[in-house]
Amino acid sequence: MISIPLSQMLILCLFLSSVLGVCLFLFFSAKIDLRRIESKHAEHRLATDRKLAEADLRFSLLETRVADVSEKVQSFDDGADQSSDSVLQNGAGASRRQRTAIMSVAMERQTAESEVRFNLLETKLTDLTEKLHVIDQALDKSRVATVPVAPIAPGATQGKRSAVIRMAQKGEAPDKIATSVGMPQNEVELLLKVHRAVTGR
Repeated sequence: MISIPLSQMLILCLFLSSVLGVCLFLFFSAKIDLRRIESKHAEHRLATDRKLAEADLRFSLLETRVADVSEKVQSFDDGADQSSDSVLQNGAGASRRQRTAIMSVAMERQTAESEVRFNLLETKLTDLTEKLHVIDQALDKSRVATVPVAPIAPGATQGKRSAVIRMAQKGEAPDKIATSVGMPQNEVELLLKVHRAVTGR
């Protein structure tokens, strides 16, 4: 029978006790870290849901304002058309100068109406782009990434957006447009996709 000195047994017991203590410490530390990560994930998910709800609300308010302005423009058009038709049909009572003035006013009204509609479309396009950026950022933050995610490029200025739309209407390719205006090609393609969705083209 092998006899182990008492001092060695005490040292062995102390060593095993310290190993057990370290293992228990690591176990409880990992458990606390896991709870902390779950809590942060829940907070981030709530923040993401709140941002998406705010974006939806802003978009709904914008759509309501666009509808109100469109109704006002339509009522103005109807009233102006009725007054113009009544004067033009009454040819005997209207001089050539009056008819020319009416036609000039009608053309100015159509030009102003086109500008208003274009500005409304640009505003709607801007809001859609911002909403897509918010959704993309929220999805990127909530997704557990295994590889680094490229940061989202800052939004284009209104002048660049207008230039992109004009060049696309002339038939230029997205890669050439991106090079000309100094924007990433994927952002140009996204902008054109949203513009087509808004204008129905």
